[in-house]
Amino acid sequence: MKTAETVPVLDTADVLVAGGGTAGAVAAPVAAARGARTVLLEMHSGLGGTGTLGGVNTYWYGVKNGFTREVNRRYRVVAEQVGATRAQLDHLEKFPASGLWHVEAKMHALLKWSLETGAAVRFRSTVAGALVRGRAVTGALVATPDGLAAVRAAVTVESTGDGAVAAH
Repeated sequence: MKTAETVPVLDTADVLVAGGGTAGAVAAPVAAARGARTVLLEMHSGLGGTGTLGGVNTYWYGVKNGFTREVNRRYRVVAEQVGATRAQLDHLEKFPASGLWHVEAKMHALLKWSLETGAAVRFRSTVAGALVRGRAVTGALVATPDGLAAVRAAVTVESTGDGAVAAH
């Protein structure tokens, strides 16, 4: 039986963000921009979760200030580059929504933000367990295409949507 001590260490971070959906795709670049060595684990091959890969390309998500304003700004830059429709460009500034956002533009904008801030993004990496020392979470056990590995971290942010780290 493999344990955290017998699997290879894939990465070590100040902040591990488990899940690259709506919350994690923002948490990772913000942590990295503030100087934390950050690793973002995402089980799929793109960021944004329900709001991109899940096919839900319109919703009202509250206040449009702070990090939300930054996501919208970055989305708009990429959406213009890929030739999004007027409705897709204006969607995030209007309420009620004028149309659906451009899914690929949003995915790319979120990825670009993480990479620009220095966050390490690891796609196709599914949390399979939590690394725990005493009562403290010290990272995650991760299933990757290359096998089981460990990611050690001082802080672990649970944003998988199904509580994968917390459940373990």
